[in-house]
Amino acid sequence: MSHVAGRVPPIFVAVELDDYLDVSQTTLLTLSNRGRVSHINRAGCELLGREEVDILGTSWFDTFVPTSGRSRMRDLFRLTMAGDEAAGHFESPVVSRTRGERLVAWHAAPIRLADGRVAGMILSGLDVTDREHGRKTRERLLKELGDVKFALDQSAIVATTDLGGAITAVNDKFCEISKYSREELVGKDHRIVNSGHHGADFFRDLWSTIAAGRIWHGEIRNRARDGAIYWVDTTIVPFLDAQGRPYQYMAIHYEVTERKAAEARLRQRETLAQLGQMSAMVAHEVKNPLAGISGALQVVGSRLPADSRDRRILDDIEDRIAALNRMLQDLLTFASPREPASAPSALRAVIGEAAAAVRGDPAMAGIGIAIRGDDPTVPLDREQMHIVFLNVLLNAAQAMGLRGEIEVGIETAPGECRIGVADRGPGVAPALREKMFQPFFSTKSRGAGLGLPTARRIVESHGGSLTARPREGGGTVLTVTLPLRDAVVPEV
Repeated sequence: MSHVAGRVPPIFVAVELDDYLDVSQTTLLTLSNRGRVSHINRAGCELLGREEVDILGTSWFDTFVPTSGRSRMRDLFRLTMAGDEAAGHFESPVVSRTRGERLVAWHAAPIRLADGRVAGMILSGLDVTDREHGRKTRERLLKELGDVKFALDQSAIVATTDLGGAITAVNDKFCEISKYSREELVGKDHRIVNSGHHGADFFRDLWSTIAAGRIWHGEIRNRARDGAIYWVDTTIVPFLDAQGRPYQYMAIHYEVTERKAAEARLRQRETLAQLGQMSAMVAHEVKNPLAGISGALQVVGSRLPADSRDRRILDDIEDRIAALNRMLQDLLTFASPREPASAPSALRAVIGEAAAAVRGDPAMAGIGIAIRGDDPTVPLDREQMHIVFLNVLLNAAQAMGLRGEIEVGIETAPGECRIGVADRGPGVAPALREKMFQPFFSTKSRGAGLGLPTARRIVESHGGSLTARPREGGGTVLTVTLPLRDAVVPEV
């Protein structure tokens, strides 16, 4: 612009450019060396919302520049008039009578006469208010999206999938809870965390819902990489194209494992309350008559010769009555637990007593039990923990078909001790690992399925836990964890 304007009368230059700049909505104006408007084109008049006659001769800075920007504009004017080219490119607002404050990108250059004197300034400007507004709007929207993403990442487990169900992206929380890396998840589908808990109909309903463009909401039980079970409250949102067809799905999960566990405990308490009432009736109506029958059989048997065929039949009946009594006792123990009467006890001695009881059973002649590790003194109810270790050892022995060695390892750690009971049986399928602690669930042909549930209840009443995991090389490890509150751990 300075090249066009140099050494040419300002009015002539402005008139020559007007027609070209009006078409592009570019404002062209000239200012005297005192800052008064000497020329303005039609685009400039439209920008300011005034007629040309109302503009010419007025002070540009006092009339059309907002008060907050006048000092800066005067400084730029002086610098540009002095030949500072860097000062000739700037953005500043102007006041329009009809459109309020507008932001204009200016290019300014001094107007020099033939003798080299500066006669004023020529400015060309483009209204960039909408562009600036659009930029700020985009920045604001991007920030809002970033804030939403940050909030989601802090509180939710998020994954996106394509139409075929392949995972395209996951956030850090998804990796954290699933124990899989991002590289292991992306490209796979959600079957990678499928626990097998839900049937085919469940997932068929899910997919038919989101494929139709509708939002699906429900609770899903998943399995982490290490086999741990976790529950998620899930919302799956289809992203729709212009035709209303899904092109991507986003799943937003919130972990509710603790809530589901609390609900299960509540249901269990309600069930146990009913079971307690039933067990009291059983004790009165069944257990007592069984004791009478057993006594009568013993009297009859005592009158028979030792080698009598009938004596052997009576012995078999008594064995069956004894087994039924044990089953009823298991039911009563499970249904009517008492509060632990804890006292400091040497843990190895408690486990040793249970191991001796197992070895004392002739049916367990093929079972060996090796106890290794620490020997902390732990506050516990000795009678109840005897039941725990007896049930856990019997479970291990039965898993090995009553042949082999059970390895018991005791480890102490800050605040707790862990007792691992390892067998070399066939192992437990992941889907059955939690069911084995449910009352009345059993894979054996005989038994009420109350041994491990009773053991877990007792351990939990001591503030500990009883869990199962696969053993490397085959088999299962049942781990009893007990708190070491006020316990004495021997120095090594």
